[in-house]
Amino acid sequence: MSFWERSSKEDRDFFARAIYETSSTSGFPGLQDMTEEDGLKFMSYFIARHPELILKRFRFTTSYTDDLLEQARDFVKAERWEFAIMFYATWIEHSLNSLFADAFRSTGHSEEEADEFIRANSIWKKTSSAWLSVFGDSVRLSDELVSNIRQVSANRNEFAHYKWKSSLLTDEIEIHEQSNALISAAELCVTELGEVGARHAAHKRYGDDTCKA
Repeated sequence: MSFWERSSKEDRDFFARAIYETSSTSGFPGLQDMTEEDGLKFMSYFIARHPELILKRFRFTTSYTDDLLEQARDFVKAERWEFAIMFYATWIEHSLNSLFADAFRSTGHSEEEADEFIRANSIWKKTSSAWLSVFGDSVRLSDELVSNIRQVSANRNEFAHYKWKSSLLTDEIEIHEQSNALISAAELCVTELGEVGARHAAHKRYGDDTCKA
């Protein structure tokens, strides 16, 4: 089974767009004469049939989540706090979505059903009622994790709508302290969601109460 067949629909879309954009700017034959929609469809078709050529020609991260986290940490190093939070928040939501998708697959649901469920639920519901409806009491989210996820997500939304509180501050020390506190909350989410993923995997395999937080 090729990497393309093992990838989720979201990851395939990400790969296709990344390779389409690289190929269209480097003069890949015919792409520049296509609409973006047709170009993306063609690239998906091409990758599915020639995955070995793609791996030889292109170097890219095979995990979308890894790429997002790397970008977030690069922005932290550059002290571009607002962009770091945007990438952390996206990483968090993608990680939650991946857990939901895996739970749906493991219980015999289709990818379309999983996608519909994920799209229908906000980050608030994904950390409360939606989580309980899928995972029940088998894999819990700690109160601290839920609080941190929502804090990071809320700040991402504020920045996206030009309302980010730290951008209104003028004291450099205060900006640095508030931003670092938010980054720390985001990194705690990274650590704890990794543990949640491990408990989910253990529950699927053993189905015992050791998976509870």
